[in-house]
Amino acid sequence: MEKISRQKLKSAMINAGMGVTALSRAAGITQCLVSKFLRDDFSTVQLPTITKLSRALNVPADDLILEGV
Repeated sequence: MEKISRQKLKSAMINAGMGVTALSRAAGITQCLVSKFLRDDFSTVQLPTITKLSRALNVPADDLILEGV
């Protein structure tokens, strides 16, 4: 389990031009889960979910993980 950074996720979404709905569809996860990641400062996330998000956003998974926690 890793912690996802809300700010890093938001930045990646802006750079990719994706909103919650588009990201949830592209990553194959629920809109509720994407919204949770954006609402909480750092949510605990399983690696397969981070992989789905990073692929959908076309960024390395490390770019979404919160460092130093």
